[in-house]
Amino acid sequence: MKYRSCTTADITQCVKLFDLPELVTANGVGVNAPYLVKFINEKYFLVAEDKGKIVGALYGEKLKAGGTMMWALAVDSNYQGKGIGTKLMKMFEKNARLDKRKWIVLHASTKTERTVNFYRKLGYDIGNKYVECAKDLV
Repeated sequence: MKYRSCTTADITQCVKLFDLPELVTANGVGVNAPYLVKFINEKYFLVAEDKGKIVGALYGEKLKAGGTMMWALAVDSNYQGKGIGTKLMKMFEKNARLDKRKWIVLHASTKTERTVNFYRKLGYDIGNKYVECAKDLV
């Protein structure tokens, strides 16, 4: 297993990996290639690769207020439970610390207890449930 920064060549595989119902926004938009390309960054868009196949990916960005937003994490269902998500999160956290970021915030689906427990195990506090609201401005 190889863990590395995402490149433009990985985007098509990442779009497929992020094609999950819980990543569709309130206005019905899912993750697509033009959207993901904007997040390519050596520290905050990371992938796990197994024999040329992207089997895990995580992307986020630095925020102005001194923190970091982790937008999404996905691991191929055939590779879940093998520590890939944990490794990607630890890399993301390390990069944020090196950038002197003070905190990380993320949104996670509460659809399955497994997802909530994953983030809890990594030391994330689980906050209140919120409803997502969206409005297109174009």
